[in-house]
Amino acid sequence: LGLSLLKDNGRLCYIIPQTMLVNSDFDVIRYHLAKFTTIEKIITFSGKMFIGRGLRQSKPVATSSLIFIARRQIPSENHQIEVVHYSDPNDNVERCLENIANNKKVNKKKVLQGKLLKNISSWNFIKQDKPFLDFCDQYRVQTESMVIYYNHAWAEQKFKSKFYLLDYG
Repeated sequence: LGLSLLKDNGRLCYIIPQTMLVNSDFDVIRYHLAKFTTIEKIITFSGKMFIGRGLRQSKPVATSSLIFIARRQIPSENHQIEVVHYSDPNDNVERCLENIANNKKVNKKKVLQGKLLKNISSWNFIKQDKPFLDFCDQYRVQTESMVIYYNHAWAEQKFKSKFYLLDYG
């Protein structure tokens, strides 16, 4: 809703649970963000930064948060998102934001926004380091797609068996 209320090129910053990166219910949101907005920055945290809710801040939030900065603009083909990960889970919000502003206790990297669009099922990869991501890319290149198991006729011909894949998510 916030993005739709923006004027063209308008910018929005919001705090959202990190479950937005992986929860299957949010795949439509991830698609929309990757396809129709220019994501400028995603900031993730090691700890639960925004732990209270309600008027008295007494109700705990069961998930850690992230900060999203996006612009209502179609992203360019080679647009890179700045991904910032704050590493100290023990700092309070004020200290954390001060350290981020001063480039302390942070790991920064750039991620092509097109990679988000190609990986709509999960954006959790943005929190991983380069060696891990390189390993995953190499694994994908050398691995057959799971789709071959969904086609029973083809699987029966190739593997002499049918496969039934269950989703417990």
